[in-house]
Amino acid sequence: LFRSGFFLFLMMQSNVPFVRAVAAIFKEIVMGTPLLVMVFLGVYVLGDLIHVTNKEFLGILSLTLYMSPYLANAYESALAVVDEEQYVVMELYHFNSFQKYRYVILPQMIRPLIPSIINNLSSIIKGSALLKIVSVSEISYVITVISSKNWASVEGYYVMWLAYLIVTIPLSLLAQFVGKKVSAK
Repeated sequence: LFRSGFFLFLMMQSNVPFVRAVAAIFKEIVMGTPLLVMVFLGVYVLGDLIHVTNKEFLGILSLTLYMSPYLANAYESALAVVDEEQYVVMELYHFNSFQKYRYVILPQMIRPLIPSIINNLSSIIKGSALLKIVSVSEISYVITVISSKNWASVEGYYVMWLAYLIVTIPLSLLAQFVGKKVSAK
């Protein structure tokens, strides 16, 4: 998930206009597509195109493709912390692209990036509930199946709600904590 966002970020930063254009088009299309539609397209359309029938794999792939532009935006925002003077110094020392990213840019991007990555992770965890519509066995699908057998649908959704809260609240608190630590330094 994080690699796909970083890969898209690198495409957006490319010196090759065609690569930047492809990244921009992909980003705009995906960000303009609701997650529910992306899940359907990934499982039924993309699955047919690449001849894959594993709905769990296609569901995860759909969620990954959906979150990539949001993560790429997070990387782009984190890149803004590197000011122009540092680029001048990197040029003076004749850093190649790899050295620029490895020794100067990425180390500075890490601190402001962590809260955003945690928030995106929380979003994708909550978005995984939509995989139930394509019959992927995840928590909301299991709750639906159980509640249809014992007529306890409301109680099942309470359990699902609590399960998501147990996962997402600590992530949210961690993002807030890290955000405060980053802004304090």
